[in-house]
Amino acid sequence: MTSSAISVRKAADIPRHSIDASSERTHFSHLGAAVRDRFGALTVFNDDILGPSTATQPKMYEYVEVITYVVGGCFRHDDALGSDFVLQQGDVERFSFGSGAAIMATNNSDSLDLRSIVLSIDARDRAGTPSIDRRSLKRSAVGRDQPLIDIALDDTLNPSPAMSLHQRGRVAVGLPGGFEDRLRIDRDDGAYIYAVSGSVGVGDLVLTEGDVATVTDAADLKIFGDGPAHALIVVVPLKDYETADRPDAALGLLPSSP
Repeated sequence: MTSSAISVRKAADIPRHSIDASSERTHFSHLGAAVRDRFGALTVFNDDILGPSTATQPKMYEYVEVITYVVGGCFRHDDALGSDFVLQQGDVERFSFGSGAAIMATNNSDSLDLRSIVLSIDARDRAGTPSIDRRSLKRSAVGRDQPLIDIALDDTLNPSPAMSLHQRGRVAVGLPGGFEDRLRIDRDDGAYIYAVSGSVGVGDLVLTEGDVATVTDAADLKIFGDGPAHALIVVVPLKDYETADRPDAALGLLPSSP
C-alpha cells in the first residue's frame, strides 16, 4: 500500500542562508521569525555547513531533542553541562535539553568544511533532566539488502540499541553503499524523508540530493538507494502528542497540533 499524501520539496526551493564562514539550508524558518513552520513534533531541520575553525554562537534550548548527524568533517561539541568531545563523519548525537542547557558547535578542522544535519523534536515533560547520547553508524555490508539503521526511537518502546527519543517517533538513516527497507507510517504520524546525497527512492518517487519527501497519511513505502544514495528519515506525530508544559516563548517550542 502506498499513500497518496506524499509531497516533494525540491532542493532549489529550500533557501540557503550564508553567515560569515557558515551557511545553512533551512527547511523551517528561523526561530524568532514572524511565522515558524514545523512538521508536527519536528520543529527544526537544517543542513549546515561550517567553515574551517569556525564556531557557532552559543545557543540555549529547552524541552527539545536535538539530533546532530555529521555528514562530513569534524564536529566539536561544547556545552554548559561540561561535555566537550569531537564527532567524526558518520557519528550522531542526541541531546535531550530538558529544562535548559546551552551548546556551541565548532568545526574542529582547520582546512575542511563541516557538514552536519541538525534537527529538533519537541520532548515530553518526562525529559526534564538534560542528557547526551552518541553513536557511530556502521554498515555491516554493502548492497541493497541493507536495512535502514535506527538512530533514535521512542523511549516507551521495548529496549533498543538505538538512542532514546523522548517523544513518539523515529529517526533513521540509509547509508551509502546501498539500502532497501519498508517505512510504515501510522495514522496521525508523518515522515520527513531527506536525500542527503545521490538518488533516493521513496515508493514510486525519486529524490535527488537536497530534496525532501513528506508523508502525511498512513503509508507503507519502500525506501531504497544504491551507490552514493544517502537518506535521513524522521517519523514524528503530526497531532495528538505530548509536549512539555512551558511558556510558548521557550526557544524552539510551539503548542502541539490540535
